[in-house]
Amino acid sequence: MSRPRVVVVTGGGRGIGAAIAEELGRTGAVVVTADPLVAIDGSAEAAVAEEPSTAERIVAAGGSARASAVSVTDAAAVDGLFADLVAEFGAVDAVVNVAGISRPTGFAAGDEGDWRAVIEVHLGGYLNVLRAALPRMAVAGHGRVVGVTSGSGWRAANAGAYGVAKRAVAALTWQLGHQAPPGVTVNALSPIALTRMALEAIARAGAGRSGASGGLALTTGMPEPEAIGPFGAHLTGPGLEWCTGQVLFGGGTELAVVEPP
Repeated sequence: MSRPRVVVVTGGGRGIGAAIAEELGRTGAVVVTADPLVAIDGSAEAAVAEEPSTAERIVAAGGSARASAVSVTDAAAVDGLFADLVAEFGAVDAVVNVAGISRPTGFAAGDEGDWRAVIEVHLGGYLNVLRAALPRMAVAGHGRVVGVTSGSGWRAANAGAYGVAKRAVAALTWQLGHQAPPGVTVNALSPIALTRMALEAIARAGAGRSGASGGLALTTGMPEPEAIGPFGAHLTGPGLEWCTGQVLFGGGTELAVVEPP
């Protein structure tokens, strides 16, 4: 008897993560959003009026989903989430690691705590996901890992800890993608969209939507997160055995391969 595909999306509560999760829900996959729903700087968020969660929207649209408050910074909880899903469904077929926070850590800005917090989520959190996913996917003989990086990691940008962590995610992709177990692929999406993180960066720079950051123009033509959903979901697909170790830019209607150094 066939079983549904199971996909974990970290940071799936909002923005690009939610867009990818909802697109996956439309494919019939069981989607698990892992997101503690913190503020953009990683702090606990004040209570707000209730609205449907990503998982609830997927279910309302006829899909299958559930929400988890697991944080990628909690290695034991991430491992436990994957262990529970494997015990219930037999495997975790894919994971998309979108979780991230933002703090001012550019040149001469931010303290050591800010640097550590950003690195802990964007890089340390991804390492926790890799440690939980790769061994189980190796046993299953198949799996898709999609990290999320950023052009801030290789363009001229004053992005501090964020740029450093995202460059490391790209480096891991280029290396691990070609050493992954048979049937397992490791790729990274480098997206650009009008997320709350992007809007905060624009506001912090005092540029507005017509400004620029990291050598890339941020204009009103910048796509909404929903434009990234189809490509992010596609990277988890069962027909992509041939694609691994790639960093792929996604900007709505624009796609490109980011060449390794």
